[in-house]
Amino acid sequence: MSEYIVAIDLGSSKIAGMVAQKDKNGLLKILAVESEPSAGVRRGVVTNHSEAAATVGRLVKKLQNRVKIEIGKVYVGLGGHTLKSIVNVVPRIFDKETELTEEVIKSLYDKNLNLEFENSSVYEILEQEFILDGELEPSPAGCMCSHVEARYLLVVGKPGINDRVCACLERIPQKLAGLFTSPIVMSESLISPREKELGCVVIDFGAETTTVVVYADDFIRHMAVIPFGGKTVTQDIRDMQVTLADAENLKKNFGCALVALETEPKTITLKSPLHGNDDHKVQTKNLASFIEARMDEIMDMVCMQIEKSGYGNQLRAGVIITGGASQLRGLPELVELKTGLKVRHGSFDHLLSDIEDAKQISPAYSLLIGLVNFGSENCQVVEPEVVKTIEPVAPPKEPQKDKSKKRNPFKGFGDKIVGTLFNERDFEE
Repeated sequence: MSEYIVAIDLGSSKIAGMVAQKDKNGLLKILAVESEPSAGVRRGVVTNHSEAAATVGRLVKKLQNRVKIEIGKVYVGLGGHTLKSIVNVVPRIFDKETELTEEVIKSLYDKNLNLEFENSSVYEILEQEFILDGELEPSPAGCMCSHVEARYLLVVGKPGINDRVCACLERIPQKLAGLFTSPIVMSESLISPREKELGCVVIDFGAETTTVVVYADDFIRHMAVIPFGGKTVTQDIRDMQVTLADAENLKKNFGCALVALETEPKTITLKSPLHGNDDHKVQTKNLASFIEARMDEIMDMVCMQIEKSGYGNQLRAGVIITGGASQLRGLPELVELKTGLKVRHGSFDHLLSDIEDAKQISPAYSLLIGLVNFGSENCQVVEPEVVKTIEPVAPPKEPQKDKSKKRNPFKGFGDKIVGTLFNERDFEE
């Protein structure tokens, strides 16, 4: 392990960073994880370059102090509530049976580059299936056919969200090692090849967004971002006449996403925010009712996206949940109730060289793991080697032999005069 991979997650609740190394088997060694309260980022999109850049700058310094290296570039995730997927099928008919060369396959792919969408830009093109003369062909290169349909999944979103990330880093300044689509690198790192084949749904419960990625038959089939998350739940809890800080504390420490699980309700006493008022009491069952109402609404939107994918009946591997808000008690039970599928929390243990590293990785850092897993460039500043030029050593001169064996009586006197002249000249100058 020698190269350092650095990733930054521009999240809505926090901006987090990670430094990791990979061993010869591609397994990760987590060296440092740091975070700062988010600023200048809303729903996964940079909205204030100065605030976001200042936060990332502090974060990079924290990571450098932890690992004792100078960081020159970082990997960043591209996210946001405007991201979604669109299926595009590119057909081509030949005059006669023709071999599908790499050039032909590339020309089919390039057709996606010229597509224009209203208020959207294409950020990623995922190659999926090829149908040759009505038959599915997983490896089309070299095959003969007279008609081909190439299927692609395009990830599109609001124009310029990638430019905002670049503008943010330029202010630090920090180079960009790579910009990966957040839902894709996270979900690809989270699930196994078997789950991709069987079909599954990855749900990332974030602070201001909830992301849904549907897999079936080895491919991503659908992706959508719902503009509601854990912060929305916190705002709802404020209606119980509590402060924002108390609402967040209640959600994390006493919250439950399913009222039916509150079999032994408790009373929580909070200090009143108003002087002279009695302490405020909150019933955990009432708290759960607020949380369940919002999470139920979010899950209705998730189920709608699963149905929209067209693969709702092919999800034999169930649901994998991750993200900071996924730690809410009772959420797995609610997801299972709403989808009718088995649910498990996502784990990155299979990517780590040391299982002890899993203790410092919470679901809130899922994207960071995905970014360092996909990253390959060394992000450390490496000083160029200085090549020293060795000057050839001249052979020592042989001392001249004094042919005269007689002593010169003026030699010492002359040296004194010359020295005196130079000293006086130096003084005058």
